[in-house]
Amino acid sequence: MMAIVSLVALLIAGLATRSDALVIGWVSGVGAIIIAIIMQYIKTHLRIPVSAVMVMLVLVMVIVLLSAVLMSQDIIMEVYGAGSEQHLQAYRRFDLWVHGVLAGLDSPLFGLGPGNHSGFVAPHTGSEAHNSFIDWFTISGIIGLVAFVSIIVLSLKIIVKHNLFLFGALVSIVIFSSFHYMLRHPFFWFTLIVAHQAASLIYSRCVRYGKCVPAL
Repeated sequence: MMAIVSLVALLIAGLATRSDALVIGWVSGVGAIIIAIIMQYIKTHLRIPVSAVMVMLVLVMVIVLLSAVLMSQDIIMEVYGAGSEQHLQAYRRFDLWVHGVLAGLDSPLFGLGPGNHSGFVAPHTGSEAHNSFIDWFTISGIIGLVAFVSIIVLSLKIIVKHNLFLFGALVSIVIFSSFHYMLRHPFFWFTLIVAHQAASLIYSRCVRYGKCVPAL
């Protein structure tokens, strides 16, 4: 009962923030859980190769993403109006992303070190990119970005087989962090550490017993 009350309170508090990024993160987490369940069912009951299903899902996601990017400007202008605050905010965030990538390319291997390297009008004008992956790329370069993404991917790959709720939570936070710089927040690292430790425990049990035993 307490879990249900806590979940409802969390949903109400989250929606009260009117954060589109938060809603996208939640939807992505739930969607990831549903896809994982479907994949497990296909692998267990159907003869369709999992690799073929993965390729189809990736293609669908790419098509949807490209369509969203191409249509986003028209949708924003139609819903909010060309001069609205939401419309301007969308453009500003996109500018921050582009300028963040351009700033990171000035030192792509090792990064530029701590600091705000993006900007609204040009790179290196003192603003964050409002994207954890782009900001981390500007700070630590490709080496740091690959290490960071590897930790997330490896943890997700192991956790998805044993704890779908933790899997969905991590996906939600990762997607949400694509719209904000989350690496300064302890909650982000706490969730990532818990997920990584759970994945490490599961992997160690797999090695020790010769088969994977759910850790959570």
